[in-house]
Amino acid sequence: MEIGKPMPLAANKGKSFQGSIVLGKGFVLTPEEALALIDKDPRNKEVLFPYLNGEDLNNNPGQHPSRWVINFFDWDEEKAKTYPDCYEIIEKLVKPERQRWKRDNNDNEIIGVYAQRGSRATKKP
Repeated sequence: MEIGKPMPLAANKGKSFQGSIVLGKGFVLTPEEALALIDKDPRNKEVLFPYLNGEDLNNNPGQHPSRWVINFFDWDEEKAKTYPDCYEIIEKLVKPERQRWKRDNNDNEIIGVYAQRGSRATKKP
């Protein structure tokens, strides 16, 4: 049963957003894994962030993140490599998956579409 007409709250504008979409499970770490990487090299904190999801919001009264994420922002590969512990994880867990993705005629990845051996995606007329 609907009562009234739902309206966005202007007072909340700019306070929330969808958040990041992680394209690869290899970017996601347990809190223990993330803290171990930070203990190993404190610089890793520059690319490791708590990752709060809907499950955490709905099921954890303290709304504590149950995982962390590696975020290299929009950096090029050379800059990401300056964080070798985190880059190694991505190279091992994410890169093989991404190399299987199809590419269009401009060599852009077609996200979520896996390549078949030896084929390239083609544009449809």
